[in-house]
Amino acid sequence: MIRWLLLLPLLVLFVGCRATPEPVADPSNHGAVLNAWFTQLDEVNFALHDTLLNALFVSKRSGKEVFVRRITVEGDSEGSLKHYKVSTERGGADNVVGVNYATREFRLDHYLPTDGPTIDQVRQHLKNQLRIRELKRELGVFDIR
Repeated sequence: MIRWLLLLPLLVLFVGCRATPEPVADPSNHGAVLNAWFTQLDEVNFALHDTLLNALFVSKRSGKEVFVRRITVEGDSEGSLKHYKVSTERGGADNVVGVNYATREFRLDHYLPTDGPTIDQVRQHLKNQLRIRELKRELGVFDIR
């Protein structure tokens, strides 16, 4: 009998708890897409993420478009170390992203798959997540409202 009295509060707590679904960002909102892109870049390529933040500050201060350029490190034959720098001059093949703070524009120039997901890939991923969530809501699965 005492076992049941001890287990009853745990059972009520377990039944009362349910997972809250993660909010899905709106893929038509440019700011939400950029936030998701920065979040994924932080997980995949933090060097580019940090350099892009620095580029935003430089672009804001200068009022001009600035460029994130890839730095090749001698002795790193596999390209495992990723290094980037902010420049006010457009580079050649080493130019990765053009950043303009005033227009909130990121122009991917010589962006490689090893640099991380592109903005369009993140936007498509958000569209897919939103559509899956709508289908689950329509079907009434996973207690999504």
